[in-house]
Formats: sequence, C-alpha cells, structure tokens
Amino acid sequence: MRSLLDSRITGRLLPTAIGPRTCDGRSRPATRPYSAFTLVELLVVIAIIGVLVALLLPAVQAAREAARRTECTNKLRQWGIAMQNHHDTRGYFPAGTISEGGTGVNPQDRRTFVKLVWPFLEESNLFSTYDFDVPFWHPNNMPAMMAQPDMYFCPTDRVGAFWRGDQYTRSRGNYVVCYSNGDFLTNRNYAKTGEIGRSRFPEYMPAPFADYQERDAPGHNMRKFVDGLSQTMLMSEVLVSINDEDWDGRGDFLNNHAGHSNYMTIHTPNNSTDVDRMICNGPESATRPGPCRNFNNGDGSGMYATARSSHPGGVTVMMGDASVNFTNDEIDLNVWKYMGSIEDTVVLEAVQ
Repeated sequence: MRSLLDSRITGRLLPTAIGPRTCDGRSRPATRPYSAFTLVELLVVIAIIGVLVALLLPAVQAAREAARRTECTNKLRQWGIAMQNHHDTRGYFPAGTISEGGTGVNPQDRRTFVKLVWPFLEESNLFSTYDFDVPFWHPNNMPAMMAQPDMYFCPTDRVGAFWRGDQYTRSRGNYVVCYSNGDFLTNRNYAKTGEIGRSRFPEYMPAPFADYQERDAPGHNMRKFVDGLSQTMLMSEVLVSINDEDWDGRGDFLNNHAGHSNYMTIHTPNNSTDVDRMICNGPESATRPGPCRNFNNGDGSGMYATARSSHPGGVTVMMGDASVNFTNDEIDLNVWKYMGSIEDTVVLEAVQ
C-alpha cells in the first residue's frame, strides 16, 4: 500500500517484479521468456510449402512449354510465308536439295532449301554473301554457314547448335522439309523420271520436295499439289544431336546429304521403336535425337530420317497454305503418309 502511495506522490510506477541485482546493487526488471516454433511446427510448415511447390511446378512447366510451342508454331508459320513468297516471286517452291555431282566433297553445287529462302526470311545479307558457284563447305561460304538466325531453332531443343563433326563448321537447325514415304534415293529418282523404279519403297507417293541433280532446278508449282495445299505437309521438326561434335546428320540442314535437311513419313513422329537410317554415330537415346542406325550410302539409298520434337505428345507441322498444326504422335501411319504427299488422292478431314 505504501509503495502504491509513494508512486502516486512521485508520479512514477514501481516495477511489479524485482529481478536479480546488478553489481552496484540495482535491481533489473524480470524478463519474459521468448516464444518460438517447436520442431513439429517447423516440419509442418516445411511440408505445406513442399506440397504447394509440387502443385505449382507442373503448372509452371506447362505454361513454359505452351509458350515455347507457340513460339515454335510462329517460326514454322514464318517459314511457310517465306515458301509462299518464294513461289509468288519465282513461280515455284524451292528445291528441297540440289546435289549436282553427288553429296560428297566435290566442286559441284550442293545446296538446300534454307539458302533458297533466305531472301524471304529477311536474311538477304546471307543470300548476297553466299557464293553459289562453290559448295557450302567452301571457305567463301563459312560466314554464311556460321550465321544463326533465330528462325533456325525451336526453343524446346538445343538452340545455337552447330555441326562440328568435321572441319566444315556450320549451323544446325530444327526445321526441315518433307520427302514423303520413301528413302532419299527413291525421292530423287522419282523427281527425275516420274517413276519409282526399283526401290525398297514401292508404295512411294510424290513428295512436296525433292533432291535434284541439276543446278538451279525448280521445285514444284502449286498446280502439282493435286490434294490441295491445305492437305499437304511441307515442313516439320527434327531434333539436333546432343553435342556439336557428334557425327549425327539430323538437323544439319545446310547440308544436302540424305536425311540432313529432310524427313520422311516412313515412320510416325517421335517413333521410338523403328530407327532412322543415316549418318548418326553420336550418342543417342529413344527420344533425343532418337534411335538411329548409322548408315551411309553414297547415293542415299536406304537412308531416311523421322520427324521428332521435344514437345510432349507430337510435332508441329506446316502445311502448303502456311497454316501450322500440332500432330499427335499416335497419328495413323497411313494418314501421316498421305499428309506428306502431293498426290495421294485422299482428302483428310482434319490433321490428327
């Protein structure tokens, strides 16, 4: 009572509890213990955060893949518009490949569709600096071969990939043209003679692109697309090799060799059972860049590649009217073959 009275007189409140005394005899106020999380509470919080991350991560990955697929679709559409502009300017689509004198190291012309559509992809500088009088591997053409326009690569694959399998370094790319349901030699022979001849692929159907052995050979005019442009597939994707130094021709699309700048519809997209047959003695798996038997025939007989991508469930394809669709891996093989031909007489209601 006296303490309360003294406090009223002095105007100061006295401490309600007296703590231990200091060395000079003064007392310290008593301290309260700090409150904290228990171990169990911390584990519960960590578990909740882990569950939230597990729920959000697939959604984030799906959003990123959707953005990459949209970018890939837009790039293929740009290739399609370039093809259309080439046709409007020249009167025909570009040749798939030109192999004047063969596909080996020789002084003849060796080019692919990529170089022919440079001016229509806003890459006129590459077209003007490229020397068409010498092969792609000639020192005169190294600056153009080393260039890597953004249009070359699908963002789901290894952007910025090069071919360094030999001394002729050049860019790789993901977008290649369709050579229908036969090997490289069957495609070339049919383009030259209009006949299948002796081939391992007697059911071969005319392709939208082909290999020609004449310099400046024109590709197909739209009138040859009997099935209609919207029914015929011009381009799709392939996966490039795992390493630049791999001797794997898939995606080596500045090279006119068999399967390097083209794909065939012999197998369905991303097929992991049946193998490609071409130059491919680098490391591989069932998915990247896909199973392959290392095979090299000088004339391209028995050599072919398959459309592949890192998009879950399928590949993007560009049709003759420059429209782009996503084609499921489970598409019927016959439908896939019909899509890759200009004259199969089968009308497709929708791309599967």
